[in-house]
Amino acid sequence: MVDIEAEKIKIKRMIKECEAAESRRDLEKELEFFTHDAVYQGRSGKNEGIEAIREHFKGNIRSIVSSEHVPLRIEVSSSCDMAWVLGIFVVRYERDEGIVDEGGNWLAALMKVNGGWKYAALSTT
Repeated sequence: MVDIEAEKIKIKRMIKECEAAESRRDLEKELEFFTHDAVYQGRSGKNEGIEAIREHFKGNIRSIVSSEHVPLRIEVSSSCDMAWVLGIFVVRYERDEGIVDEGGNWLAALMKVNGGWKYAALSTT
């Protein structure tokens, strides 16, 4: 029998681990939480595939001070191979003018890969 609540807990843990990697500026660790063909849609456009996401994130990660992603709703498919998450985020950056907070909403589609959850698509606003 599939335990949907246990899967939601695993997804929350994955989000925290990805967030911690981002806060440590560990780009390669952060990218481990994405599928190889993932799509990231942010304010500056769409990035398709892990290499495009790497290049996009590389420009921002150097100035990150901290990152927080709060899931507001998580839904897991009955087969436990797909899920979606809706949440809010705040990323704190070090800029020339000082510390700047950037926040918004995020929506993600997740896939289960080799027993773990990964972002297949992530959109931030």
